[in-house]
Amino acid sequence: MIEKLIEVKDLEIYFKENDFTAVKSISFDLYEGEILALVGESGSGKSLTASSIIGLAPLNSQLKGQIYYKGEELYPNYPVKLRGHHIAMIPQDTLSALNPVFKVGEQVYEAVDIWRKDLSKTEKKNLVLKTFADVGIADPETCYEAYPHEISGGMRQRAMIAMAVINEPDVIIADEATTALDVTVQALILKLLKKLNKTILFITHDLGVVAEIADRVIVMKRGEILEENDVFGLFENPSHEYTRELLASIPRV
Repeated sequence: MIEKLIEVKDLEIYFKENDFTAVKSISFDLYEGEILALVGESGSGKSLTASSIIGLAPLNSQLKGQIYYKGEELYPNYPVKLRGHHIAMIPQDTLSALNPVFKVGEQVYEAVDIWRKDLSKTEKKNLVLKTFADVGIADPETCYEAYPHEISGGMRQRAMIAMAVINEPDVIIADEATTALDVTVQALILKLLKKLNKTILFITHDLGVVAEIADRVIVMKRGEILEENDVFGLFENPSHEYTRELLASIPRV
């Protein structure tokens, strides 16, 4: 039986100072081994939803509803032990996500150091180097010693993927993880993510990317879920006009 890893029930995210409800009572499940794409234009609430699942909702937001991880309710007291260990995130902007004054390897090492107290310093470094190799970094030692500005955007993204997977989490949240990359590097990163065989919540506005990676798709607009379908059903027979508009906007070659 396929395990339900994440369950979102009637999630609402409200900002009191603006009297604005950014996410409006949405519900969905994420199952073991699948790649679920959360799709929508900027402001649709998809990234807010993702940040809530990993316990990083804005401090000025108010959450209603329930989020469960393997049946354990995550709010109101989010268990910090989950973040980075059982649920990890790959951010979009790697230059902002990586600290420019620390070497790339040191920052990934820190992710190991927090959770793997059973390993020696040498074993932790070796694990980082192995994970760098696993995510397709050709020269792990050089990447380990480099500062973020000294490597390409594609290499930075691979380093962030390494940071996300190094503690073998059950769920990875990829928030616009390929948006800032050129199409060639984007294709390589998508191929890598699929090769990981991980449960992934993939946040994007690009239905072209969805076609390459997703098993199932949820379409959001203005904080609401408009459509949920498997990837083939969505492209072959979209049920909502907004989805049809998104599909029509995909560039044709």
